Amino acid sequence: MTATCYAMVRGSGIRLTDLTSAGRYDAASIRYATSKSVVSIKINEVVEGGSNELIRNDDDEARLHFVTADQVIRYDADIDFLRCDPEILQLMTGVPLARNAAGDIVGFDATTRLKAKSFALEVWSKLSGFACVADAVAAGFGESNFGETDFGGTGASYGRPYGYTLFPFFKGGTVSGFSFSNGLVSFNVKGARTQRGSKWSVGPYDLEGSYKRLLKPVSRNTAWRTLITTSSPPVERPGVSTFEDVIYGGDATYSSPDILSGDPADGLWIVDGGGA
Repeated sequence: MTATCYAMVRGSGIRLTDLTSAGRYDAASIRYATSKSVVSIKINEVVEGGSNELIRNDDDEARLHFVTADQVIRYDADIDFLRCDPEILQLMTGVPLARNAAGDIVGFDATTRLKAKSFALEVWSKLSGFACVADAVAAGFGESNFGETDFGGTGASYGRPYGYTLFPFFKGGTVSGFSFSNGLVSFNVKGARTQRGSKWSVGPYDLEGSYKRLLKPVSRNTAWRTLITTSSPPVERPGVSTFEDVIYGGDATYSSPDILSGDPADGLWIVDGGGA
């Protein structure tokens, strides 16, 4: 067993997944959006202060000493977008969409008293020191991880390693104010908060090759996880797309139950009546 040290530099793209209020995605119709138009993502921890209490008796002698440490209770996220994608803002905040006479989505309405939306956020970043596949193999990533393409319409491919950070359960983001000036008008989502009770598990997306997802399921109390993946940032697409999780929500048979734990299975795969 070896350990890999790495430095993440710059964000390369994000993927957002629509969740229910309980932190679960619909495996039969997963709604997701991808973007490379993020200016910045700021994560701030919210800490509950500890205490240091000394109890004395009537003679002013110290008898009991209670000490509790500071504790992180959640993380808040502020996300700045370079371009306005109304469907992405609707997925994250619930803002109503505006349409033209042809029914095309052309904007959104900023309204009050919106029901809090829930979503998962995945962020890809480049790694310092990995310029090509050869560098990755030299660092301990096997050649079998490269050159694959996944199914399911998510646009993932596998090559050089990337930094990958998952926030499995955000809730409550709002569209913030903005200003019109001579510069670019950006749109911001503020105040999304991590929640306990995530149902993400290993997730619906392949990260290390076809049918290979998170090796270890995300626990209900995980606020975020960061790791190295050979899955490239997903292809940017406007709006929100949908697909079906063929492993958990579709008609899929496989030769080994190991896929449920994130390990690859050997032999023939039959997915939705076709060969894979």
